[in-house]
Formats: sequence, C-alpha cells, structure tokens
Amino acid sequence: MQITKDSLLKDIIKADKDRVLGILGKYNMGCASCSGIQSESLEKAAIMHGLDVNALVDELRGAI
Repeated sequence: MQITKDSLLKDIIKADKDRVLGILGKYNMGCASCSGIQSESLEKAAIMHGLDVNALVDELRGAI
C-alpha cells in the first residue's frame, strides 16, 4: 500500500493493524475507537491532533 496524506485511516490500519495503531497511539491518536476512521484522511487526523502529516506519512511508510 502506498501511504499518502490523502489515504483513509481505515485503509492504512487494514494494511498492518498492530504496527499502525502502535504508531498512532504514540501520538495519542485513538483511531481504533473512533468512527471517523471510515472516512477520515491521514491529513485531517494529523491536523486535528496538531501533527506534521509529512512526518507521520514517512513514519508509517517506514513501518509498513
């Protein structure tokens, strides 16, 4: 899977649930319990949590 800032959280999580949720959890992103993952992009989630989306994309790409 090619992760971009426009990728949906549900698709990123589906690619490697344990690793992705571990990374997101590190930034206090409770995505596993949020219904927004069905339609929310990585960029929107990063903005909501005050994170640099490009750094998050890089970290997720390196893990998957």
